[in-house]
Amino acid sequence: MLLGYDIGSSAIKAALLDPDTGNTVASARAPSDHEMSMEAPRPGWAEQPPARWWRHMQAATDALRSRPDADLQAVQAIGITYQMHGLVLVDENHEALRPAIIWADSRAVDIGREAFGALGTDWCLRHLLNSPGNFTAAKLAWVQRNEPDVYDRVHKAMLPGDYLALKLTGTVRTTPSGLSEGTLWDVQRQGLAVDLLDYFDLDPGLWPAPVPTFSEQGTVTSAAAATVGVPSGIPVAYRAGDQPDNAFSLNVLGPGELAATAGTSGVIYGVGDTPAYDPQSRVNTFLHVNHEPEARPRYGTLMCVNGTGILNRWLRGTLAGANGLSYQEMNAEAAQAPIGAEGLTVLPFGNGAERTLGNRDLGASVHGLNFNVHDRSHLLRAAQEGIVFALRYGLDIMRDMGLSAETIRAGHGNMFRSPLFATAFATLTDTTVELLRTDGAEGAARGAGVGTGLYAAPSDAFGGLEPVTTVPPNPEQAPAYAEAYARWTFHEGTGRFVPSGVRPAWGPDQFDTVDFVRLVQDEVAPRLPEHIELGVELHYDNEYNEENAADIGDALDATGLSLAMVTPGAHLHYAYGGIASLDPDEREAAEAFSRRSVELAYGPLRPGWNDDPAKAPSLVVWNGSFGYDLATPELRRMYQNLKESLATLCQFEAEQGGALFIALEPKPNEGHPALLLPTVASAIVMWYRIADEFDVSLDRKGINKEIGHSEMVGLDPVHDTIEELDNGMMHHTHLNSQGYNDGISMGGPGRFDIDQAARINGLNIAMARLMQDAGFDRWKGHDVQARPYDDTKQALGRAVRSILSWEACEHAARKLDADLLHDFLAGRETTQAEDLMREAVVSAQHWFDDHFEPIA
Repeated sequence: MLLGYDIGSSAIKAALLDPDTGNTVASARAPSDHEMSMEAPRPGWAEQPPARWWRHMQAATDALRSRPDADLQAVQAIGITYQMHGLVLVDENHEALRPAIIWADSRAVDIGREAFGALGTDWCLRHLLNSPGNFTAAKLAWVQRNEPDVYDRVHKAMLPGDYLALKLTGTVRTTPSGLSEGTLWDVQRQGLAVDLLDYFDLDPGLWPAPVPTFSEQGTVTSAAAATVGVPSGIPVAYRAGDQPDNAFSLNVLGPGELAATAGTSGVIYGVGDTPAYDPQSRVNTFLHVNHEPEARPRYGTLMCVNGTGILNRWLRGTLAGANGLSYQEMNAEAAQAPIGAEGLTVLPFGNGAERTLGNRDLGASVHGLNFNVHDRSHLLRAAQEGIVFALRYGLDIMRDMGLSAETIRAGHGNMFRSPLFATAFATLTDTTVELLRTDGAEGAARGAGVGTGLYAAPSDAFGGLEPVTTVPPNPEQAPAYAEAYARWTFHEGTGRFVPSGVRPAWGPDQFDTVDFVRLVQDEVAPRLPEHIELGVELHYDNEYNEENAADIGDALDATGLSLAMVTPGAHLHYAYGGIASLDPDEREAAEAFSRRSVELAYGPLRPGWNDDPAKAPSLVVWNGSFGYDLATPELRRMYQNLKESLATLCQFEAEQGGALFIALEPKPNEGHPALLLPTVASAIVMWYRIADEFDVSLDRKGINKEIGHSEMVGLDPVHDTIEELDNGMMHHTHLNSQGYNDGISMGGPGRFDIDQAARINGLNIAMARLMQDAGFDRWKGHDVQARPYDDTKQALGRAVRSILSWEACEHAARKLDADLLHDFLAGRETTQAEDLMREAVVSAQHWFDDHFEPIA
C-alpha cells in the first residue's frame, strides 16, 4: 500500500492506494465537518499553526484506519503534498517558533518588490524565473526585519510539507522544486539562490538540504509510527507543492499539457521544457516534479486566483447558512440565473494579493447589483462566473508565453463538481475539460510509489486513473460568456480594476515600433477596403527616438504606411508644465525636447512621409501642467509662456521646411489648467494671439480635436467641428468615442478618458458630413487603446472595427439627404429629422456588417 497526504489550508486529506491496481482503497479528510480556519492578525495576513496540520493529519489517518480494507500496516511508503509558498520556522528542538505564514499572506509584497528592483528584473527572471514577490524568501526577510527575536532563534526554515516530513522522519529535508516555489532556487546555477539570500541578509544555512522529489527522503521514526499507526522505518519517498502535485496526479508531465484545480485557490498549471517566464511575474514558473536539468528539463508555469473556493465557502456561510444549503444546492440555485447574471459582476479578489494583478490586494467586490432584478441565484452565479473569468484572464497571460492546449485536465472535485462552473470554464477558455477521479493525496501516494521504486518512472504510476466525464465548450453559450467576461474585465463601477500596467504580450513593453508598423501592415491593412490609406502616430521619445527613428522610417517606406502624426511626449518628462512651466530650466529642457521631435521627423523619419504634401504629418502639441492645479494669477504667466514657446517651435519648424501641420490639442477632460486650453475655441483663439504677437503664419496651423475629450465634459463635438472647419483649422482629428451608441443625442458626459476608438452613431455621421462638405481629407486618428484583457485577436479587431466604423459613418453621411434634413428642421419636424438620422445609422451599420470579418 502507498499512503498519500495532502496538507491543505482548509483540510488535511489522506489516501491509501493499491500500487498493483492503481486504485484508491480508502480516503479521508480532517476536519471532516468543517474547514480549517486561517488566522488574520492584521488585514492581508494569513497564518496557521503547524501543530494544527499535524493534529489533523493524525485525525485523517485515524479515519482512514476505520475504512474497510484499509491496512495501514501494509503501507510501504508515504508521499506528501502541501500548500505552497508557506514559511515554517523551527528551533533546535524542531518546535515551531511562530504560526506559519501561509500562501495567502500578503505582508511581504513590498519586500519582494524592493528586491525585484534592487537585483534587477532581468537577473531575477533569468535566475529565479519570478519576482521575489510574496514568496517564501521574502516572508523570511519580513520575519528578520519585524520579528528579530524570532529570527535569532531559527534553526531551520522550511515549507509546510517539509515540516510534516520532519514530524514523521525527524530529518530536515526539502527539494529543488520546493525551493524554486519560494524563489530560493537559482535555475542558472542549479543551487540555492545565494544572491537573493545575500541581498536579504539571510543565512543560507537555515534552509534544509535538497533531495530529489522522487526519492527516499527519510524514514518514519518509531515515535511517529506509534502516533500515526504506520510501520516504522518506511520511507517518505515523495514531496511536492500542491499545484505541481495536482498536475502530477492528473498525469500532466509533458510539454504542452495543462492542469487545473479550483479548491481554496484556483490554479491553471502548464508544463514546458524551457524556463519561460512572464516579464511582469503575473504568472510564475517553478521546477516541475519530474524536472531533470540536463536530461529532461520540465518547468511548471502556474497562474493562481487566491479567491476561488474560499469565495464559495464564504457565500455558503454568509448567504446560505440560514437555510443549510449544501454546495450541490448552491450550484443548482446558481444555474437558475442566466449567463452573465443579468449584469451582476463579482470580482473574487478577497484572499490576499493577487499575482495576476501585479501583487495587488484589491479585495472582493460586487458590481451592478439591482435590488429589483437580482436575487441570491444571481449572486451565486456571478461568483462562480467571476472565478472562471479570473482564471481565463490568467490563462491568457500563459498563452502569450506559448502555453496553450486544446484539453485541460482537472480533478473531479471542489468547484469542478459544479456543472455550471465546469461548462463556463470549458466554454470561456475554449478547451475540453477532462475531469478525473483523483486528488492531491492520491497523487502523493502515486509519487511515493515512484520514489520508492515500485514504479520505474513517473509515467508508469497512473494505472486505474480514468476520466469521470469530459466537458466540451458550448458554442451556443460562448457569445453570452464573452459578453459577460468583457463586462467583468472592464466594469464602470470599478474604473478599470485591472491595473494599467498589465498589458498583453504584444504591448509596447513586448515589441518595438518597427514591429508595430509591420503588425499594422500584415494584420490590419488586408482587412480594409483598398481606398483606405493607413498611417501611424508616434510619440517622442518612447515610441520614436534617436536610436530607432531610422529603422522606423525604413519600415514605413517598405510597407507603404505613412507617418501621420508626431508629438513630443513632454508629459512623460515634465509633469509640472513643460513649455508652460514657471521653472525656467524645465521650460528650456521641454523646448529642446520639442525641437528634437521635429528634427527626427524631418530627418530619419522623412522616408515615411506620404508623397502628397497635403498629407504631410501633423505635429500635435499638448502639454500637461499637473501639479500647477491652483487657481492663482500665475496662470497668466503660464499662458504667456505657452504662447512664446509655441511661437518659437513654429519658427524652428519653418526653418526645417515648414511642411508639417502643427495642431494644438485641447484638453477639457484633464482638469484646470491642463494645457491651459480646455476647448477647441480657446485653442483657436491662442493661434490668433500667437499670430498677432509673434508674426507667426497661420498656414498649416490648427487643431487636433479628440472627440471623446469633448464628450467627457458635456461639450458638443459637432459644434467643435464647425468651429474648426469655419476657421480653416481642422488639421488632425482623433475619432475616439467615450461610449455614446444611440446615434441621436449625447445623453451626458462620459466617465473615463479611455481610447475607445470610433463608433457608429449619429454624432459621427454628422461630423463626417461636415468634413466632406468642407473638403477635409487629412489624417483621422484611431486611438485604439488595447484593453488589459485583450489578446492579439481582440486588439487587432478593435483597430479594424474602429476604422470600418468611421468609414461606415462616411458612407452614410454621403448618402444623407441634406436638403430633406434641412426641410424637416426648418419646419420643426424634429421627429422626421430624427428618423432620417436613424436611417443613416442603420445604413452605416449595414455597411459595416458587409465589410467587417472577425479574425478566425
